[in-house]
Amino acid sequence: MAKQKKNNNIYVSHYNTIDIPSGFKIVSLSDFDKIKDNTTKEIFIKDIIGGFNDNNIVEFIKRAIDKLTIGGIIYIQDLDIEQISIYLSQKVLPISNKNMLYNNGRKNIFYLRYLLNILNKIPNIELEQVNFVNGYEFLIKAKKHG
Repeated sequence: MAKQKKNNNIYVSHYNTIDIPSGFKIVSLSDFDKIKDNTTKEIFIKDIIGGFNDNNIVEFIKRAIDKLTIGGIIYIQDLDIEQISIYLSQKVLPISNKNMLYNNGRKNIFYLRYLLNILNKIPNIELEQVNFVNGYEFLIKAKKHG
């Protein structure tokens, strides 16, 4: 891997996609693990947490935060199982959209309150934004402090 530049913006994904925020570089999970601590300004994690079980997600989030510089931002966006269930049961989303529950190697789906509970226990970050993007996907923005 090339020498890591300070203050870069990383988008972590299981798969190649063109649907990434402007100014971010897509990296695989294996390349992400090689990034040195305290070298990344912003990390955007979308859909990848579905590849972790309940026991491993805390460690993954802590590893991601370790890679941030002081003042760095982590974004976590993913499906919310509670909201998806409501949307499917109320027919807001057609049942044919059920494939979003197991796309791209997904083996787990979290819910917003669960992840907020995890993040609130990590001492060196502060939540800056918490909202739903489209009714069934949440977005969390947190900042690392010293």
